[in-house]
Amino acid sequence: MDTKDNWQSLIENEVWVCENFLPNTMVDDILEKMSNSDEKTLDGADAKHLVGNTYYNYNVLNDLRHIEEYRTFIIDKLNTLYEPVFGKTAQTEDLSPLNYFFKTFNPKISKYDLHTESPELFGDAVFMLYLSDEPDGALRIPSRSQCMDMMTEGFRDMMSKVDVRFAGPKSIMPTRNKCVVMRVGLAHLVEPCSGARPCITGWNFASDEYIKSYSN
Repeated sequence: MDTKDNWQSLIENEVWVCENFLPNTMVDDILEKMSNSDEKTLDGADAKHLVGNTYYNYNVLNDLRHIEEYRTFIIDKLNTLYEPVFGKTAQTEDLSPLNYFFKTFNPKISKYDLHTESPELFGDAVFMLYLSDEPDGALRIPSRSQCMDMMTEGFRDMMSKVDVRFAGPKSIMPTRNKCVVMRVGLAHLVEPCSGARPCITGWNFASDEYIKSYSN
């Protein structure tokens, strides 16, 4: 069913999509600033995991988080979905890096293996605002049987701690100016990409407990 402000339901009560999310001039401006920003690579092999060990690799760019124009526009538009679907709105001020951040991929290296997040720690939803057209690097939402075929010890551990949901098979390609919102707790993965796959993302309703753990 349709929701307010051009949001479309892709998987009922699980995944929503909004095309042409930002003005095109704003996308161009963000991409230019990202190209001149410092990056820090996060690698799951070196990170602590509160729910289950999962491999991931991507870059974060912290310089742009504090630009109010982008942050307010993006979160205000996300709230046109959050309010009718989740009955709450996300704040635009005093955000942690987990709530709202910019990231890129290392071409043909970065990925995020099969995983899920805990709603208790990460809140209701995650958003992904893609800024480029890519030929690969899909967000994949596998079926239960597909997940069993790609099972890892880390995901098995997650399943023992989180009520994991399965809603696939569905693949969502990163395309310029498309925003995807996914309800937390859904099994998913991100495939390697041959491009940089610039994206703005975050868990707007992540718990204070997890934010504290993430920051320490």
